[in-house]
Amino acid sequence: TALRLLSDLARNEGHHRRALESCEQALQLVGQEKESLKQRGTILLSRGEVLRQMGRLKEAVQSYAEALVIYRRLGIKRLQALTLNAMGLAARSVGEYEDAVGLLRRSLKLDQQINDRFRVGQKLCNLGLTYAEAGDLERAMGHLRRSAEVNQRLGDRRGLEETLIALAEVLLAAGAKAEAATTIEQARKLAAGNESRDSAVRTCLLKADLALDAGEAADAASSAREAVELAAASCMVTGEIQGQARIALAEARLGNTGPARVALERAEELLAQAGQVEKADAGYLLFAQAWEAIGDAEEAARSYSRARTEVESRRGRMKSASLRDKYDALPRVGAIEQGSQKSADPSRQASQG
Repeated sequence: TALRLLSDLARNEGHHRRALESCEQALQLVGQEKESLKQRGTILLSRGEVLRQMGRLKEAVQSYAEALVIYRRLGIKRLQALTLNAMGLAARSVGEYEDAVGLLRRSLKLDQQINDRFRVGQKLCNLGLTYAEAGDLERAMGHLRRSAEVNQRLGDRRGLEETLIALAEVLLAAGAKAEAATTIEQARKLAAGNESRDSAVRTCLLKADLALDAGEAADAASSAREAVELAAASCMVTGEIQGQARIALAEARLGNTGPARVALERAEELLAQAGQVEKADAGYLLFAQAWEAIGDAEEAARSYSRARTEVESRRGRMKSASLRDKYDALPRVGAIEQGSQKSADPSRQASQG
């Protein structure tokens, strides 16, 4: 129990490597007997959360699956709901959007059955983010606004903070830049009060995106560097990769090709180590845009190709034709398709160069 608590504390403070070590030690000590099963399940769930935040998604899913088997055997609905939620987030990370929605809805239903009102707001937020990544921005916005209402009504500052960050991401994707900026500032204040490092990283990345969109490359680079520092200190590999990609694009736009290349090489190194990260399609698009800004057409073409592979993988997993259409309508997907076509057509590159 002490090791599991130490792991949770370390994870909440952003010290993921230390948290994982505590989980592994706890698993070695806890038994397989029935009276120890609940404790083992709790450790496995904590271990899965740490692994997911570190970008080790396959290992995370294995840990969640083992925990879910235990909780079903014991009939503990609250912990089944927590585990299904975690599995939904992992499914979303690899583009299994419809499976993610199904898992999150099952989790939400269990919370409603046991009247866990605080978790309802969280699940609405996670559903909103999942719909947003799949391209259904209208449904995403509806779930996120409902989540914010629930969190405000319950006085859940941490839940409201996470929902505001998610809402800002969707608003930015929908082109509502002024509202996104206001929402980011609200989230930033809540994050500072809650000392949530994960939220602080996401807020910095959003500020970098707004600055890049406004043509303020120096401000974008500064916000992205802050995100990288926070993410690196917490072993948040996805946040560090996304931050380095934004640094590269910002520095390239400033004409600083040396620092831009360094940032891209670091991002590529981290990606190779992780193997699989969240929002890979958007990440490869940033790589490609940065290589284009540097003037390296070959590397840009390689990144566009990898981004298109991610898009096709996600599109291929979608059973609903209407959802595929919404995903295809996302600006990032259109940019990937256009960039891939341009990279594959030397005559277009020459005419635009």
